[in-house]
Amino acid sequence: MMKDKILVVDADPFILSIIKTTLESAGYKVYTALDGEIALEQFHYRRPDLLIVDIMLPHLSGWEVCRRIRKQSNMPILIHTPVDSPEYRLHASKLGVDQYLVKPVLPKVLKNQVELTLKPQPTPLPRPVRPLPLAELIAEYA
Repeated sequence: MMKDKILVVDADPFILSIIKTTLESAGYKVYTALDGEIALEQFHYRRPDLLIVDIMLPHLSGWEVCRRIRKQSNMPILIHTPVDSPEYRLHASKLGVDQYLVKPVLPKVLKNQVELTLKPQPTPLPRPVRPLPLAELIAEYA
């Protein structure tokens, strides 16, 4: 079975290291980038299954990374940032971001969010059709 590939983008090498170690120990293949431009290169080259990105990046903001990737892919995007603001959350939602996590996040919580985000969604069952009682059928077609 092929491991899910995750691209993690953060300007802080220490945070990248913690996330990479956490997710690799859970069986994921993890690629990293320190800025937005490298993130886009990695996205095109690696074709990850999930993007974890901070919005505050050098060279190209995390917002711009999300916008460009969303134009080409519907892969899940998880924002991982120290900024907790309703405006930012709304902006993330408008960009099609799947999760918005505010730093600091415990590694086990991040791992859990990744698992939930990558978990295959069950196909909804069709709604059962309510059988009409005979009296309603007769009245409807009379």
